[in-house]
Amino acid sequence: MTERVESVAAVLDGKGLPHGLRRGDWVARPAASLPPQAIVEGLAVQFGGQGLGQATVLHRTGASVAGGRLVANVHGPGCTIILDAAASKRAPAIVLHVYTRDALIYLNLDDLQPVEARPLHLQVTFYNGAGQFFYWGEGASSVDTRCVIDGPDRSVTVGRDAMLSNDVYLRTHDGHALIDLGSREILNPGGDIDIGPHVWIAQEVLVLGPAEIGAGAVVGAKSMLKGVVPPRSVAAGVPARVVRENVSWGRVPNSLQFVDEEWKGLW
Repeated sequence: MTERVESVAAVLDGKGLPHGLRRGDWVARPAASLPPQAIVEGLAVQFGGQGLGQATVLHRTGASVAGGRLVANVHGPGCTIILDAAASKRAPAIVLHVYTRDALIYLNLDDLQPVEARPLHLQVTFYNGAGQFFYWGEGASSVDTRCVIDGPDRSVTVGRDAMLSNDVYLRTHDGHALIDLGSREILNPGGDIDIGPHVWIAQEVLVLGPAEIGAGAVVGAKSMLKGVVPPRSVAAGVPARVVRENVSWGRVPNSLQFVDEEWKGLW
């Protein structure tokens, strides 16, 4: 294991996030050393931007995905992109726009049984501050998710086996300052977003940081969420409120299959 791979593994360990950096053989490559149109373990990779000369790509040798494309526009120095996959049937479509220093981006591209070839369509933008972090867990799926990480040291984590529907938007900040004119207090300082394992975020949901969605929870369609959703509960509305507890969900309609299969190792 290279020194860079070990240092990233230590960061993920410190955050309590599972990863495959200590499984198999890994290589750390300067992003600028890759051809403009490269194939990395089956994934078509296209890198560009002013910060590319100080960007690093970590990937497992001998891994494979079914295809797909990663486009990374790196304009801030020090970016590290981790592509974690063993043998996956996925063909992801991922776009990264990095305008900050020292962004750390972990993308697990593996499938999870019993549902294979889960969609992974994702766009992430990094703005306004160094040290930002994005984590995409094993088997997590997305029909169409857009994420904006805004502010120093801000993070978004999406846990193992999460399912994000189409037109989902994750933002660590509202985008502009809302100010109390009497006290001069910033009313919307923003915060991190933590989406736990086996979370279902339904169609057209807006999640604003700070937000924490517990394992097995569901966020109903067209909701606007900010705050905490307890594990195994349903939140819905604008703003979203908990409407049901002691429930969860499965990927297969009208089936209890998830009880025995999809929750393995999630709790």
